[in-house]
Amino acid sequence: MEIKSYGSVCIEGGDQLGKGDATSRIVKELEGRSVNLTFSSFPIYATPMGSVIRSLLKDGISDAKLEGIDTLDVRMALFALNRLEFMDVYLSDKKYQNTMLILDRSPFSNAVSIGYWLSLQKNWDEKEVAGYIDRAMDLESLMISKLGLDRCVIQLKSEESEWRDIRKRETDQHEKKEVQEKSSKVYEMYKKTVGSGWHQVVTKRDDGWRDRDDIWSDNKRILKDTYGDMDDIKDGLRYGIGFKEIVENIYPDAEY
Repeated sequence: MEIKSYGSVCIEGGDQLGKGDATSRIVKELEGRSVNLTFSSFPIYATPMGSVIRSLLKDGISDAKLEGIDTLDVRMALFALNRLEFMDVYLSDKKYQNTMLILDRSPFSNAVSIGYWLSLQKNWDEKEVAGYIDRAMDLESLMISKLGLDRCVIQLKSEESEWRDIRKRETDQHEKKEVQEKSSKVYEMYKKTVGSGWHQVVTKRDDGWRDRDDIWSDNKRILKDTYGDMDDIKDGLRYGIGFKEIVENIYPDAEY
């Protein structure tokens, strides 16, 4: 538990905003400069906790099974437990300490879970939403504080007049117009909660996607302003934490 990360970058935002593309570019550029990296992407669906999340997002959750329980609390707790599977690996090995931690989604992605819940409500109660954000931050407090995740959050956002589904296929419960629009409002509240470490980068407008190089230029500036040149961690090390690492560390006798 003494381990802390050298630094971290959380790539955040609603669905279909280019998070995977932006994250890959950041990893590629830092690798090209031999910066030590540890990468992970959430949710990690294949783990025991992740498989429950995948089922929840695809099939929903029966009210009969959770009578008297706030289903949003359940959702946020499951995402927190999935990230704690990651934390168990990260904190168990000092090799990760001297690396830049790159996360595709992070504890702040609870904004989308809250957005889904809001899409089912008739009214927007800002005080109630703030209470859910506080609860989410509390559930994720170990990971946020231990890894300093509030130092650099890059939220990708759209300046489109309305959210459009660009995949045109069956999606999970979150990839819907009303969910994404509510999530965008929740992210604005997260920005105020986190403060100076929260940055926003536009990836889409009504006339289409911004140029990838322009998006990278914005992200590069944010990284430079936050962490400088990172010359003290340029050994060319690259680690990933996913299903394999979690199973070997937490579930060593598992068959899969």
